[in-house]
Amino acid sequence: MLILDVMKVRHLIVPYIPFVQCKQMLIVSIAGALIAGLYGIIHDQITYTISPEYFTKLKFYQFDYVDYGLPNRAFVVFIGFLATWWVGFISAWIISRIAFTYWRPEERYRKCIKYFSIVFASGFTGGLVGYVLGRTHSSDYSYWGNLCRNLNISDIPSFVSVALIHSSGYLGGIVGLVICVILLVREKITHNKSELVNPIYAAEYSITLTNSKLTGWVASPPRY
Repeated sequence: MLILDVMKVRHLIVPYIPFVQCKQMLIVSIAGALIAGLYGIIHDQITYTISPEYFTKLKFYQFDYVDYGLPNRAFVVFIGFLATWWVGFISAWIISRIAFTYWRPEERYRKCIKYFSIVFASGFTGGLVGYVLGRTHSSDYSYWGNLCRNLNISDIPSFVSVALIHSSGYLGGIVGLVICVILLVREKITHNKSELVNPIYAAEYSITLTNSKLTGWVASPPRY
């Protein structure tokens, strides 16, 4: 029992990830970053149309390190990608880290696609909620007064709408990721154990294998 407890603690502190599996997780994460970046580009082109001032008087200064003197719309492309790629990368990495640990190779990518889609949909829904909140905002914008005065914003309602769209989108993505982690762990617990890799023993058992094409899945790992 003591040995088992020590193995559990070691697995939590220093998880073992086979090199090939780590490479596959990195590919999934890069794909997630590209999808999120593309979404950010389209998203910011739309929000730029709603409130150009949100970008010209705020975002352009925050991302001035990629200001190459291009037209505003082109600059917004850089901003949209840089503001979102990392969200997709982190989300995909966390999801793949869980999926690649507990499921067979033929199931891993399906799990990643399924749960990354939930994060994506949650972020998109959050943006829609932000848009509705912005469009149904009361005429009292006193909360935004100082910021809008400092930035010399002329169209305050549109500026606030875009600010709410952006912040709600990020919040929706975070909520979606938390939901995915909970669902993945719950699915792992309720799943038939014969279909799962034992996360405690996988590292110990795989070390004894001599197959150079190790993918991280152990055909007959020790069971609980």
